Amino acid sequence: MHDKDGEIIFLGKTKDIKKRVNQHFTNVGKLARKLQKETKRVTYETTGSELIAILKAYLEQKKNKPRYNHVSNKKLFTHTIDFSQNGTEHIVLEVEKNKSLEPKKMAFNGTQAAKSFLNKISDEFELCPSSLGTNVPNSHQKPLGINALDCNEKVLSAFDRYSIQNKNMALIDRGRETGERSFILIKNGELQGFGYVELNYQINNIHILESIMTPIRSDENTTFIVETYLRKNNRLKTIPLTP
Repeated sequence: MHDKDGEIIFLGKTKDIKKRVNQHFTNVGKLARKLQKETKRVTYETTGSELIAILKAYLEQKKNKPRYNHVSNKKLFTHTIDFSQNGTEHIVLEVEKNKSLEPKKMAFNGTQAAKSFLNKISDEFELCPSSLGTNVPNSHQKPLGINALDCNEKVLSAFDRYSIQNKNMALIDRGRETGERSFILIKNGELQGFGYVELNYQINNIHILESIMTPIRSDENTTFIVETYLRKNNRLKTIPLTP
């Protein structure tokens, strides 16, 4: 939403642009009244992909700092889970209050989100109780004869399934129109950009994707956004790439 000088005063994302704009112009809240008074023009961009829309909204708000968006330079996450061994026999997955996304860690917004993820991977990968510390009281019982190596392999399989760290891959989603697909390019575990290709286009060459993508600046928040989306949505197709 732009004011009389063309400055962006509010920026958001939605699946239904007409419905969302109408809500802003018919609501009676404090923000709605300000937008109704000051908005002179509305522009929008179709992405086709919800994840691209989330990333673009975050980056554009950070760049433009619209007057009525509460843009913060703080991290979007508050806690992490450490998947590293840390000198012990077993990898023990503990939820930590942490605003730094270091290697072998995954980020979460709140302890409940982190513990819910531990419950999810405990069931999905049948993790050993010794791997879960005190976070998942009803975890799978350790089968007789299983050793620390087996338990750790399950933990690392879960990390590999849901983390983008050190990976080269493309995330494939719907495009903006029929016959088109969107892609998000990740190289060495960092977000590189996004783009669109025809439905029958072979997405297997990282250098070609780099030449047609729109670059995106990667940071810990974009990693958090992508990994959070992958944890909650199994609809995206992932294609491993060779650099």
